[in-house]
Amino acid sequence: MIPLRIHRALIVLFAVSAFIGLLEESLEHFGVSLDLAKIASGVFTGFMVFVLAYEGGRILRFCGKGLVDDPERRAKVRAALFDIGILEERRSGKRRKEGILNLERHGDRRSDGSPAKMLMYVSVVDSDRFIAITVNQGKTHRAFISTRMVDAMTPAALRGVLAHEYGHVCHFHPFKQATLLGLVASVKLSIGVPLGAVAVILLSYLFMLRSWEYVADAAAVVRTSPDDVLAAFSEYQEIAGETNMSVWSEFFSGHPSLHRRIAAITQPAPNPS
Repeated sequence: MIPLRIHRALIVLFAVSAFIGLLEESLEHFGVSLDLAKIASGVFTGFMVFVLAYEGGRILRFCGKGLVDDPERRAKVRAALFDIGILEERRSGKRRKEGILNLERHGDRRSDGSPAKMLMYVSVVDSDRFIAITVNQGKTHRAFISTRMVDAMTPAALRGVLAHEYGHVCHFHPFKQATLLGLVASVKLSIGVPLGAVAVILLSYLFMLRSWEYVADAAAVVRTSPDDVLAAFSEYQEIAGETNMSVWSEFFSGHPSLHRRIAAITQPAPNPS
């Protein structure tokens, strides 16, 4: 997660709490029963969780700190996006039209050669950590990538990282995650969930996140190339010093071990016969 301005995060939490408190007072004022009020409050809270996740890009930009707009880093990110056929959402008007035309002329890196239909914002975060996440931002998406990742990675590896993040976009993972979080919050706060079921839900959620990583990797290979995605894995592992996780450790993680992700990309496709 990107670094946050605590006071701004507290403002968001206070606003959400105020809305929920206002709803509960209104229900009590109109004589709604305690059980029904609890269900209504839980559903509304789940809806607010969904809204926060659905507008995650704007929320993180408001609460986040260390967001930079360095021209050199932006040029490197923009070049990587252009190479994988993604038009950054920052463009508008004439620049936007020119960008779409350029994508149409230089579509050789994409499987179908057509210009990107879904666009994506990218924010660079001043951090020494390796950060690359993509969240929903209304009808579009925003990726957050750290300065260390932009500075340390080669253009090929950066293409692999951004293509992976765009793979999440193509499969609507941020929207699905926002919907799931809102639904779980609604059920938990309205009718309650046993402790054992909470553990099952959490482990299932982590399993889902791991499977999404494989899906995004496969989408990245199609959009750019296996070499670019493997370069991203190799450089990340070398610079960050990440070691391979055991199956047991991976069971409690939202990301698969890198050696299993690499194997999924490099192993030959099974013979249909």
